Amino acid sequence: MTNNNHFAIASLFLFGSSLMAQTHTVNVTDRRPLLAALDQIKRTLEKPVNYEDVPCEHDDDLEPVLDPRIRASINGRPARLPKNGSVNLTFGSVASESQKLLVLNDLLNAYRRSYRSGDFRVELANDMYYVVATKTKGIDGKQRDVASPMLARITIPYAKRKVVDTIELIVTELSKASGVRVLVGNVPFGHGIETINFGVDRETGRNALARLLSQGRPVSYKLIFDTLINSYMLNLKVASRPSPINGTAAPSTEAPPVSSRRKWLDPVGQPAKP
Repeated sequence: MTNNNHFAIASLFLFGSSLMAQTHTVNVTDRRPLLAALDQIKRTLEKPVNYEDVPCEHDDDLEPVLDPRIRASINGRPARLPKNGSVNLTFGSVASESQKLLVLNDLLNAYRRSYRSGDFRVELANDMYYVVATKTKGIDGKQRDVASPMLARITIPYAKRKVVDTIELIVTELSKASGVRVLVGNVPFGHGIETINFGVDRETGRNALARLLSQGRPVSYKLIFDTLINSYMLNLKVASRPSPINGTAAPSTEAPPVSSRRKWLDPVGQPAKP
């Protein structure tokens, strides 16, 4: 075999390997399939991804809870969780900002094609991505608009407080301004015990939270609608350090989170029903 043939075969192998490295597949089944899909691809985006849940209301989107401990926890009211759904997507390079936004929008389209009611939009703000619910199927079976509680404008007096106490104030004011109840779920340990001088003057809750948590490694949130208590749970997480697409992320040195609510109330993390 000539040197030219060796070179051609080697070039073809490298080209094929490059194509394989640029192809990524998402295949999830979960009670919140869009969130599960985002968890799979977030490290390729190299920015924190915030998620705001669909408030499931209609019978088509819910199923009874079989665990008697959870049934008892809500005093005999019908206990229901979101039904399982699936999202599948294959995508290529995500080197540029426009490619990353395109992948996120493609993921939303995959969700629309394969899942139940509800819809989302994707936004870029505060150097982070926000995937936000915009519609849900109401109790009457009609699609209705969903307003993000995090975009309600709030005011908090400037003062020195623990960060976790400031977060509690933010969600308390968001609940008042939006008309829907928002509770604090998980707060990263280091952020919970720190103190800070902080105030908010007619600012959106989303921007106030980003500003509060802007020191050090970025913090993202998951705003989960808990159908058991008919409320949103705000869970914060320190973003993973970016890693190569096919590489291994650096191990986390973050301490366990501070939970200000009983974690089992939040369906996130419960095993999906087969």
